[in-house]
Amino acid sequence: MNLKESRIVVDEREKKSGIPDLLKATGINVEIKMLPIGDYIVAPETIVERKTIRDMMSSIFDGRLFDQCQRLKEHYQFPILLIEGDVDEIEELIEFYFKNKNGNMEKKSGGTWFYGVIF
Repeated sequence: MNLKESRIVVDEREKKSGIPDLLKATGINVEIKMLPIGDYIVAPETIVERKTIRDMMSSIFDGRLFDQCQRLKEHYQFPILLIEGDVDEIEELIEFYFKNKNGNMEKKSGGTWFYGVIF
């Protein structure tokens, strides 16, 4: 299959990211429509959820990420969570989410935080 025969369905909220235009520029057929889950259907069994680091961190702390991942897994054989951004931003976001009421960082045991999503 060549790129001209490829088709990716893109959630309409992804238009502002510029990615659909980049895909079109490479010769991929792009269909834009409102998707109930995920951001890009790249094959009948494969969906991609794209998140910036800031959105991923927000989604972790408010619980949305786990619900989104579960729904992707229920509807697609190969769900993909694509994280976009500078990993150095994670530390500053963690500081933001873990400030206590006085504006001071709460002490947590250990200094390294790891986040993983298992599908």
